[in-house]
Amino acid sequence: MRITVISAAMLAAAFLSAAAPAEAATVVIDDFDTDQSFSSCNLPGLQNQAGAMIYGQRLFSGGCQKLQAGGTMTVASGELSYSAGGTQSIGVNAFYSAILPPGSGNPPVAVDLTGGGSNDGLLMRIHVTGHTLFTLTVANASESASRQIDLAPGASFIDLALPFASFSAASASLWQSATSVSYSIADPGPVAPNTLYSASGQIDFIRAVPEPGTGVMLCLGVLALAGRVRRKGVGSTG
Repeated sequence: MRITVISAAMLAAAFLSAAAPAEAATVVIDDFDTDQSFSSCNLPGLQNQAGAMIYGQRLFSGGCQKLQAGGTMTVASGELSYSAGGTQSIGVNAFYSAILPPGSGNPPVAVDLTGGGSNDGLLMRIHVTGHTLFTLTVANASESASRQIDLAPGASFIDLALPFASFSAASASLWQSATSVSYSIADPGPVAPNTLYSASGQIDFIRAVPEPGTGVMLCLGVLALAGRVRRKGVGSTG
């Protein structure tokens, strides 16, 4: 019986080793390691920041209207904190592009978000503190795809999976040759009359990631079976 348990453990370890390279396929859109502070009511209403993110640049933008309707996006301590709203619904936006800054004349350098075919979607870790309408768009020179999510406030961070297949229709080549990634944040509307629009929250990271490998799932099953056999063996000797 002990040989069976050891063999199962060795088999599980082999599957773990086989599945490990998939982690290397992760493509970081933004881990928010580069600080930036932006207010949409400060002219000119946009701000470009070079740093550690996809394409090496991040552009924040947004609108501003009278009576304190605007937004802010602040990156500090590895997180993006956002707020958008006021007496009217005003959005703030983030834009990552292979050809920023505009007019630079640099040829676009596409990024394979699939990581060579291993990644099947995006993963965002987010904590929503104020009702948020989040719209994410991926594009290249020939097409684009978007996904819009209506997010209610929550008590803590959640990992939000966004499979490529859940975006609006696009060919596989879009995910293999993306030249821009962008997202917009807004409050879709007050829940009661005479209340303010107030989208708010924090984002820890946005990444393109692999789906859980079948090897990992099989590994977990083998380990569970090994534990069950071992417990049965121990019980029978008593």
